Amino acid sequence: MAKRKARMIEAVPAAPLPGGMALPSRPRGASASDEEVFALFATVRTLNRRIKTTQLATNQRGNPPLSEADLEALFIIGEFGTCTAGHLARTLCVPATTATTIVDRLVARKLAQRERSDQDRRSVWLRLTRSGERVLAAAREDLLRICRTILAALDPGERQVLARLLQKIGTEG
Repeated sequence: MAKRKARMIEAVPAAPLPGGMALPSRPRGASASDEEVFALFATVRTLNRRIKTTQLATNQRGNPPLSEADLEALFIIGEFGTCTAGHLARTLCVPATTATTIVDRLVARKLAQRERSDQDRRSVWLRLTRSGERVLAAAREDLLRICRTILAALDPGERQVLARLLQKIGTEG
């Protein structure tokens, strides 16, 4: 892992900063330099890899671990309480057939269930089972543990700045 990090840092040269100063400020709306874009991309990719490669407690007895898409679907269904496969597809940014396949896997593992709507029999709602709720709770705890470990490198003020900046680029992009 250390070798990968070193190679990634070498492959993405940082913008030269005189005297250890921060990156020069740019007027609002100005384009980021190629170096800034690649450095940000490399950092996000590294953080994403750290989160993905850390063991999540989503393994049920005798079953293989959940795929990233299945786990994300669990988070979405859990967040909304109920949702349709169409909503799941739009939220995951996948085709409806892919969302249906994900739901099929979750239902087969008894983590989610399909329910017909009383108002419109054509509508099918997805809901987590008790087992799905337990797996989701364990995954949330693991994700919190992983993120706390990652964020421990920052002091509280830096964490607040990071949160504000991520919210800003997440909503303005």
